[in-house]
Amino acid sequence: PSISLNNLLILSGGINKSGSLRNIYVYRNNTVIDSVDLYPLITGLGSINDFSFSNDDIIMVPPRGKTVSISGAVRNPGIFELKNDNLSNILTFSGNLVSNANKNIFVYRNDSSNKSVEQKDYIKTLLMPADSVVVPFKTLRYEFLTISIENQAPFKIPWLSQITYDDIFQSANVNIKDIEI
Repeated sequence: PSISLNNLLILSGGINKSGSLRNIYVYRNNTVIDSVDLYPLITGLGSINDFSFSNDDIIMVPPRGKTVSISGAVRNPGIFELKNDNLSNILTFSGNLVSNANKNIFVYRNDSSNKSVEQKDYIKTLLMPADSVVVPFKTLRYEFLTISIENQAPFKIPWLSQITYDDIFQSANVNIKDIEI
């Protein structure tokens, strides 16, 4: 009977934490006949090629390769195995940015050559083993107008681009007729 590689891996108990998900080899007669990267299948971005297994074929899962971590404003933060990946690939593997993510991403490196990467440079930015990618959340910046009225403590109201004097006086509970200008 025919069985797929992913089913064989499941039947064997799966790949443990120290095993590679990106470099699985199938040997036949002491020769590699295929190398499989499971990330497209795991992330839902693709599938793996099916092929027919023969008696005495060997599936070899080597130790996990070098990794990079990604945290912050992504759908699935985690640790990902590298295979000549750029920042764009790792963002895709992590489920991409959430809606309130800042598009400037920080890459922290062991050798202190840290960088801030703009969206236009995601594809050009190759990741190195042990990089730590941090995707910040957008911060909302509020501006306020401080109102100071004689015999009252100063207070703040949100600044709006279309704010009028009437809005300000209404927020201050001041009748415009009572004001001497």
